Order: sequence, then structure tokens, then C-alpha cells
Amino acid sequence: MGKFGRLNGNWMAHVDATNKKLIDRSVRLVSEIAKVDYRTACVAIFEALDEMESWPLDRKKTISPAAYAVEKLTKKNA
Repeated sequence: MGKFGRLNGNWMAHVDATNKKLIDRSVRLVSEIAKVDYRTACVAIFEALDEMESWPLDRKKTISPAAYAVEKLTKKNA
């Protein structure tokens, strides 16, 4: 996964949020990596999922909702 750029520090942040368990895992990852509370991370995941829905398939494959949410949150908090 490291060769594909799917790591964020020591975390594999490329989690495809396709069911409840993976959504929860994504939220917990975002919360931990971006250092925000669970609720903020949850909102960020669902905003990322909504935003990414309109993306073309090849772009969706390059980044996961969790990684995208972390990216947005870290830019917002910087």
C-alpha cells in the first residue's frame, strides 16, 4: 500500500466507505489522523462521499473518502 501512496503516516487511509462497518472505520481514521472529534469526522466523511459522487470513476480510484476528508480537514485547520 505504501508504493501506491495509500498510507497516511502509519495508517492505511485508503478505506472505501461502502458499508456501515467501513464508514465507521473511515470516521475513526479521519478523527485520529486529522485530530478532530468523531462528529466532525463523520460530517467530513459524508461531505466527501457526496462530493466524490459526481467525480469520474478514474478519479475516484485515486483517493478514498477517508483520505479526501483528512486532506480537506487538515487544509481547513492549517
